[in-house]
Amino acid sequence: MKKKQKKFRKTFNTNLIKRDMSYSIEELSKLLKVHKRTIQTWQKEGLEKIDSKKPYLFLGKQIVKFLKNRQQKRKSKCKENELYCCR
Repeated sequence: MKKKQKKFRKTFNTNLIKRDMSYSIEELSKLLKVHKRTIQTWQKEGLEKIDSKKPYLFLGKQIVKFLKNRQQKRKSKCKENELYCCR
């Protein structure tokens, strides 16, 4: 029997995040359905926390900004006389 491989999500629905709320690591991981370690990795990659006190809190605006910037980096525009090929 073959094991199913987990499919990792690269894009997240930023509409679920309220911009004026603050989120802890646990709340954010439940909201976006990712592991707590994923949020901690994002923190190392540049997701800004509100202050250095525990529990770490993240402002909704900063989370949306970070995720949109992260998703935008993966996109590449086609050059002139090029088409994007689909499978």
